[in-house]
Amino acid sequence: MALAMTETTLGSELERVRLEHRAERIERVLDQMRTLAGRHADGVPAPLRNGISDFSRELSGVRRRLRELQRGR
Repeated sequence: MALAMTETTLGSELERVRLEHRAERIERVLDQMRTLAGRHADGVPAPLRNGISDFSRELSGVRRRLRELQRGR
């Protein structure tokens, strides 16, 4: 029985590095947006709330792709 070995390609390694940096940038933006949202005593403005939601969704997608790369897909 042969073991399946996944070999990391240059392309997948570059994609991983790019996505890790992207995730870090999105996390920093989300931190700042959440800080700003916390300063609004009268409720978070809809555009800010929508932005947080959009960036959170994007971060989930980036993290999902990073997990796929770790599993060799």
